Amino acid sequence: LTVYKFVMPASEVTVEAVFEEVLTTSADISWGSLSFVYTDGENGVEDGEWSCEEGANEIIVENTGDKKFTVLPEYKAEEDYSEIYGMFCNRNGDLLGYEQVEAGDPLSFYLELGGQPDGALDNVKIGTVTIVIDDDYSGFIPV
Repeated sequence: LTVYKFVMPASEVTVEAVFEEVLTTSADISWGSLSFVYTDGENGVEDGEWSCEEGANEIIVENTGDKKFTVLPEYKAEEDYSEIYGMFCNRNGDLLGYEQVEAGDPLSFYLELGGQPDGALDNVKIGTVTIVIDDDYSGFIPV
């Protein structure tokens, strides 16, 4: 809240206020199950690869606000699984970093895992996905 004050003079005055629309930042984030399986050559998947059901690794960030913002997806492996790493790609397989999302638009990308786990993976948390939304977009996207 900004407060402006003035000293009232002894004569009549006219006070006018000019208001500007305040743009809002709002986003909907949705994703598939993010359930991955590491294979060792079984079920027709090449040895040493990660797989998941079709589209389960898709993450969608939709800009539901009035102003554009940037999105940075991050993957952090759990301490016991530091040899696993995550990359974020678009549908064409191009790596993503900071991505600009215009008002009213969705951004769709996919988490891909790499690295070979050391030990069993049954029902364990191997990492965390964080979506950073920066609404202070100034036209500069760090690389």
